Amino acid sequence: MGAGNNEEESRGTGVTTADSTVVSSVVADSITAGSIKAGSIKGELVLEQFLPYRLSVLSNRVSHAIARAYGERFKLTIPAWRVMVILNRYPGSAAADLVEKTAMDKVAISRAVSILLKKGYISRDEHSEDKRRWSLNLSEEGYNIYRQIQPLALFYEQDLLKDFNDEEILLLHKILDRLTICATRWAENGLETEL
Repeated sequence: MGAGNNEEESRGTGVTTADSTVVSSVVADSITAGSIKAGSIKGELVLEQFLPYRLSVLSNRVSHAIARAYGERFKLTIPAWRVMVILNRYPGSAAADLVEKTAMDKVAISRAVSILLKKGYISRDEHSEDKRRWSLNLSEEGYNIYRQIQPLALFYEQDLLKDFNDEEILLLHKILDRLTICATRWAENGLETEL
């Protein structure tokens, strides 16, 4: 299918662009029916309305779009870029810190760190407080790469939010903060179910 075909499957998401129309229709109908909170219609889970699914699809679409911008040029994977972002914000982080801050699994972080070390984009030094841990930092070359990619990431964020006013953006961040708190609680304590 051609790139202009709105039935084309979005890369890595398993969802076509035409699905967004279905999602909007399903959600609008559900709001009217009063079932939007449950992610269901009459007790049945509706995939296009199920919030975890929608968040996952959105995350995948945004990540893959940005990755297309930097991946070919700098030969970086999405996990490797995320590690670079974390190390720019939190220099000296250990691998365990990266796992916590990215919510990625240890294997993905280990592979990303290995790739970045081989490319010379990060350095690994003995941790000053714990000799069993390694302290990771962006190298000078890694920082230069980061500075080249950062404007692309910010451009995508601005484009993503261009149709929202300041109040809506603030509300969106508050909602995401509350969802993150809940998901973090699940990760730490498990999810209690009463079916």
